[in-house]
Order: sequence, then C-alpha cells, then structure tokens
Amino acid sequence: MLNDENPRKVEELMSTYASTDEESKEIGPKYFETVYNSEHTFPFFESGDTGDVFGFGHQDKEEFARLVNVMDTIAQGDSPEIFTEESDVKHLWAVPIGFWSEDDVYFSFRGVDENTPNAFPLTMVQR
Repeated sequence: MLNDENPRKVEELMSTYASTDEESKEIGPKYFETVYNSEHTFPFFESGDTGDVFGFGHQDKEEFARLVNVMDTIAQGDSPEIFTEESDVKHLWAVPIGFWSEDDVYFSFRGVDENTPNAFPLTMVQR
C-alpha cells in the first residue's frame, strides 16, 4: 500500500502500472484476506505500517466494524485498545500501482474515484 511517507508520486506509479502487463491482473478479495488461524479468516488485512484496515469492495459497514473488533479481541485479548464503530468505516476507491508478489498488491486511494481507470471499491478503517 502507498502511504504518505512514500516519496514517489501516485501519478508516476499509476502510469508505471498502466504501462506494464500487470494491468491485466484482476484485483479481488484474495489480496485482502487475512487467515488469522484455522478458525478465523477475515475479509480484510491490517497494514503493518499504519494499522489501518483494508477490505476489497464496499462491504457492509456494520459487519466490517464487527469483524475488525473480533480480530482485535482475538489478537489483544478481552479488551482491545481500539474499538471500531460503524462510523469509523469508510467506502473509498483505489487503484493498483504494482504487485510485490503473487499475494501482495500495492494500491493508492488518494485522488481516486469510481471514474478513475482501473479503480476498485475499497472499505477502510483508518487508525
């Protein structure tokens, strides 16, 4: 994921992505899924850089918040430090800007809307 600390411009990365064969890769839920353990798989991932939570598609906000809280409770015990509410969940649009591996996609949501080429729906909790 591209964040504010990344010195490369989003426009430059977007044009690089658009000029490669990576453009043909379809972005979908598999890039955002977290298999926490044998009993728990979540439809999102938590950024190791920021702690923000991202899910593919415009997911139901109430259910997304509930699942983030479930994951936090499993990871932190009975009292998670952060409690996510439905109002914390945002629906955005993002564009892929590259792939690190078969399972990792880098994307940006800054200045992106549903009319941006290659845009996909994104659900986010910013922490």
